[in-house]
Amino acid sequence: MEASGSILGTKVDDTTLAQVMSLRTEQQYYVSPFVADALYGNAPTYIYHAAIMAPNGDSVVGGIGIVFDSSTEFFAMLQGGIAEKQSVTAFYIDRQGQIISSTDPTRPVGSMLEIDTDLLALPNGKSSSRIVIHDGHYSILGCSASNGYREFKVSDGYKEDVIAVVFDSFGEVRGSYSSGNNSASIIEASMTQTADPEFATFFIDGGLFAVEAEYILEALPASQVSRVSIGSGSERVGVLAIQHENEGKTYAWVFDLGYLLSGKLTVVDSNSQVIVIEYLQHKIGLLVGSLHSVAQFNESQVTRTPLAINRDGVLIKQIIKANSGKLLIQGIDIKYLLNMLSNPFESVNEDKKVA
Repeated sequence: MEASGSILGTKVDDTTLAQVMSLRTEQQYYVSPFVADALYGNAPTYIYHAAIMAPNGDSVVGGIGIVFDSSTEFFAMLQGGIAEKQSVTAFYIDRQGQIISSTDPTRPVGSMLEIDTDLLALPNGKSSSRIVIHDGHYSILGCSASNGYREFKVSDGYKEDVIAVVFDSFGEVRGSYSSGNNSASIIEASMTQTADPEFATFFIDGGLFAVEAEYILEALPASQVSRVSIGSGSERVGVLAIQHENEGKTYAWVFDLGYLLSGKLTVVDSNSQVIVIEYLQHKIGLLVGSLHSVAQFNESQVTRTPLAINRDGVLIKQIIKANSGKLLIQGIDIKYLLNMLSNPFESVNEDKKVA
């Protein structure tokens, strides 16, 4: 655009011209890609184009381009959604992770937002959430994929998906804990009541996690897990023999809790353990890192995350703020975990085991 603000004498790019000339009705439209454009001060935006049809309606004689004020409008939408909360940052991104709008000045429009690839493939109209580490803080990540607006972007042939992403930080990551010998992971005693909840804590990939102690039967070395030959998913890593006094030997499936949390298979070493969970007289094993402790926490130390009311459910529904909030422990929801697994209590056939 010229300094005077006029576009007279400038040329429409070949792609836009061809797309507009191909429109056949006044209801059809073409939207340019989200790229920098002189019509928007060389900043990236969308431009919506429609055709001007001849009076008889059988040819295109011109076009109309509406420049969307993306910087102002998108930013206002994001700010309205997070209500100026200091702990929250929000973004609009495309399917490749490119930022379309941002409330985080360190991640401007046009840069890439690093999030899990499965979230970039989220189906239209669907939402997902999880707890992640973002900028050195534990954060609740929530995202939703667009599903059109009224009659637009639904059945009119135009598809340019936008994903809304929100990070809500709730505690600083104070280091990775590889074992219970790390002094930073020692749980300080606090005032508790008999009815306060008790948790077993353990490590997964340097993070500290917890399960309500009432569900735990025992813990056994991961070296006792027998691999399965066929018929198991990535999260099902093998079977474990369980032998108690006055009871015959039984077998339980073992699931990789680290994989269920992050999508990455757990590297088994000499510290790895299997926590045996008993629920409604059924048993499963959860592969974790090293064990940490069993501790009781004051009810005020256990906080339910906003994700706990998510209609799709989440694996982490509680955060335990130990040591005056200096040590954060993520609480696993056992009931939801069992619901997300495929046939966790399926009988183990001897011929599926690998010696």
